[in-house]
Amino acid sequence: MKVSDFQEGGQYRVGRVIGAVSATYEKCETEPPRRYTQSDLIDDMMAAHKFAPSEQERQVLRQIDGLGTSRTRESTISGLLQRGFLEEKRTRRGRAELVPTPLARSVVQHLPAMLTSVATTAKWELAFRLIEQGKAEPEQAQQYLRLTLQQIVKEAQGKGRIEMPAPPPPPTRHFGKTPPASNSAAKGRTTARL
Repeated sequence: MKVSDFQEGGQYRVGRVIGAVSATYEKCETEPPRRYTQSDLIDDMMAAHKFAPSEQERQVLRQIDGLGTSRTRESTISGLLQRGFLEEKRTRRGRAELVPTPLARSVVQHLPAMLTSVATTAKWELAFRLIEQGKAEPEQAQQYLRLTLQQIVKEAQGKGRIEMPAPPPPPTRHFGKTPPASNSAAKGRTTARL
């Protein structure tokens, strides 16, 4: 078979051999995807259906308008920053990018897969919406959550002890004027931590 036969409407079948006329290559470097900013992350939380593995889960996430609510998305990100799971680093152009810390990577690595899945969140959000609309009873959701938590605990017990890096220390804040370190140490003063 000639390439011209294929181009002129010849049909390709599995196993059919097509001869190449020419080939070229370009020397390029791949670039990793850009890191999230807080705004990017909120946008993807609202469009979480893009990350669902099945069409059914994508539909659920579309119904509930993504992960969290307009009131909780920003506070969730702020909490992750405050607890040392994320850091904000500025690029040369001033873009404030979110970077996961070693603590965050370790936690996610050791969590059961179902707790890191947007599909699990979608199911919980849908259950809460159904209760809110009066289409489901709270006891049904509690039973489902209880069974899910039992499964998670059983899986975690099988893993044994998990060693994780310590969270970063909280920032030191000084009250009033702080003397230089050498004077402070000589006079026995310490600084308070919040």
